Amino acid sequence: MKPRFAIAMLLVLALAIPATMLAQQSKAEKEVRAVIDELTQANLKGDAEAAAIFDKYLGDDFVRIPPSGAIYTKADMLDGWRTGKIKVDSLDLSDIKIHMYGNTAVATAISRAKSTVLGETMSGPTRYTRVFVKRGGIWQCVLYQNTIIAPPKTEDSATQTTNQLAGTYRLISVKTTIVATGEITEPLGKAPQGYIMYGRDGRMMILMVAEKRTKPSDLATMTNQERTDLFNTMLAYSGTYEFDGRTVTHHVDVSWNQFMTGTHQKRNVTLDGRKLVLAYTAPDPRTGVVSIGEITWEKVD
Repeated sequence: MKPRFAIAMLLVLALAIPATMLAQQSKAEKEVRAVIDELTQANLKGDAEAAAIFDKYLGDDFVRIPPSGAIYTKADMLDGWRTGKIKVDSLDLSDIKIHMYGNTAVATAISRAKSTVLGETMSGPTRYTRVFVKRGGIWQCVLYQNTIIAPPKTEDSATQTTNQLAGTYRLISVKTTIVATGEITEPLGKAPQGYIMYGRDGRMMILMVAEKRTKPSDLATMTNQERTDLFNTMLAYSGTYEFDGRTVTHHVDVSWNQFMTGTHQKRNVTLDGRKLVLAYTAPDPRTGVVSIGEITWEKVD
């Protein structure tokens, strides 16, 4: 009887241990879900109250990577909440999945938000990944990364999206935020001039110049300084383009400064009636300083 009893006890223990582990994992998953819920509510509240909650649940080594590819730290995010540079008008999460690995949790979800975060405007569905680590009894987020969900493509979706963007647009404004300092500038002035054209054949062209440019009195006597000033107050390039409904990529094959030739310039697109907004995070093509840019255009007949 003793051997049978021993075998029975081993079977009971073998079944009990996984059950205990599952119970612990389920408890941890609920804790992570509770943190996600609290962070969601904090996003909607905003300002200093949100900063206090995020200060608790973001690790000091936290990194946020938005669709633009920029990198923001915990300090960047807290400053954004306190200064109003982060504003969330609406936020809805669905398809939340949490995978537990001991004291580490990986959460994924579909996020539908309307927000402005440190100069970047977000509207529409994205799929995010959050990584949490349990420290001192608190689940802290150490990584947040989200990717824009492209709309489903039909057989002729490429043609349809190209036609949505096709046309000629007049320049309204150019605004940039220098990532390193947060300084907001209008590099071409308050009344810049220019046009961007998207053809149905898949080619594009852009020309922008600053306001109040000095016109040389005579081309024959034009000085090198005048040439330099005119060159530094313009931007122009041409190439092919691809538009997926949310982002447009300019494949540059000729440019005014030659440096941009052969590059691929990606822009987040917002179309609102006749208004077109192109947003990006990249080195300024005139200065090389990494900036968050927003260029506003209006379609012309």
